[in-house]
Amino acid sequence: KANPESELPILTIAGGRGGLDKKLVSRIELLESKKLVTWLGYCNTDKLKELYKSSSVLLFPSLHEGFGFPILEAMASNLPVITTDRGAMKEVAGGAAMLVDPDSADSIAQAIEKLYFDRVLAEKITKLGAIRCKELNWHKTATKTLEIYKRILTLQ
Repeated sequence: KANPESELPILTIAGGRGGLDKKLVSRIELLESKKLVTWLGYCNTDKLKELYKSSSVLLFPSLHEGFGFPILEAMASNLPVITTDRGAMKEVAGGAAMLVDPDSADSIAQAIEKLYFDRVLAEKITKLGAIRCKELNWHKTATKTLEIYKRILTLQ
């Protein structure tokens, strides 16, 4: 959070706890008890919009995703993004986010620190993100999907 008057702590986690490593959950719960982290659990669309608007950075260190919608949601909300250097996250980010090794706490911490304190870099990544989220839209996806279906059907 950039706003020190915010009632939320520095790190706010949105998302369910299902399937997470028990050691990780225990560590987060310990940090919650010390008021260093808030784990909100599942958030509806309105709450996510509020979080995107009040945050300084989206950290999305996911190991596996079918598609990284939070990356695009943050970009559309003019929020710089830090995500992982693998799979769908790297592809969705498309050069408009800081990429980190999700297995390296140091890599993640350095990226957070860099984006939080280097406002010029944060602004640059935010602008790249706004461009990137316009490149990935439902109309283009539907059009390309229809083109593929037409090609497949003409091969038969």
